[in-house]
Amino acid sequence: MIYAGAGQAITNINLKLIQAFLLVAESNSFKEAADATGRSQSAVSAQIRQLESQIGVQLFHRTTRRVAVTAEGRQLLGHVKRSMAELQSGLKQIRDSVEMRRRRIRFSCSPIIAAHYVPTILATFAQQFPNVEVYVDEVGSAGILEGVRNGTSAFAVGETKGDPGLDCDVFLEDSAYAVIPCHLYSTQGTTITLADVSRLPLVMLNSSTPMRTLVEDAMKKNDMTLGCRYEFTQTETLIRMAEAGIGAAIVPCYTLPIVLKPSVQALRIVEPNIIRRIGIVTPRGEKLSKTAAHLANVVKRVIVAESIRTKAPSSNERPEHDLLTS
Repeated sequence: MIYAGAGQAITNINLKLIQAFLLVAESNSFKEAADATGRSQSAVSAQIRQLESQIGVQLFHRTTRRVAVTAEGRQLLGHVKRSMAELQSGLKQIRDSVEMRRRRIRFSCSPIIAAHYVPTILATFAQQFPNVEVYVDEVGSAGILEGVRNGTSAFAVGETKGDPGLDCDVFLEDSAYAVIPCHLYSTQGTTITLADVSRLPLVMLNSSTPMRTLVEDAMKKNDMTLGCRYEFTQTETLIRMAEAGIGAAIVPCYTLPIVLKPSVQALRIVEPNIIRRIGIVTPRGEKLSKTAAHLANVVKRVIVAESIRTKAPSSNERPEHDLLTS
């Protein structure tokens, strides 16, 4: 079917018409296309008629039961897909170019991750990108994702907590451990139940940390009471408190030192297992620039490499650790 407008200039075709055509062609449904764009079905149908009128060909066979792409529509669909891919590639190259000119990347992480890994991360990254400025926001669990949401941080090192607007590339699963003075609790095993932990005097990370939140949630679900005697910001302080015999310290596995003093033992908390999943958090559906992606890969490699635990915990051996990547 040829429309009266055939042969006229098509320079006034806009991307909204092309987008409507692409959605209808891929779904074979005006309704699904309307739902995807938040428009009415009649509005999408009007856009398709406008596009058909402008280019002078029929793009869809319409019946009361189904919609099918015409031969001309399939030909246009191929061109549109290639053009959209080329456009996306061009836009990404422009963003990458702008970022390289700016030579500045910002990411967010907890103070614990910053203290344990950021020095090695920055030194490793600087070897390949010596002129790129990296800014690190050390924030608590309540604000660690805020920079990703508002666009000030390229990514965060943490977890999404079910946020539908964020993606999380999980690369590490980290268990909670109790570092316990031997005079308070002694065992030949490598684990301790959360119930037994709850009966000990505890020194813990403060409430702004993800691990503290996980422990509190687990205790609440199991009708246990949290008896926190002291709280601090850094795990090194907690471990020193345990070594001094003041109480049992609950810390993430990746923060345990290679060697503990004989006066304490590190036991993985079970029943239930308390596990934190750590990943690179980005806005949903968005890809990092080449430079930011390289920095994110350095973050993953450094944390994984320095977190490898191969043996059961004791006073002089590292504990087991679950790694999702190598």
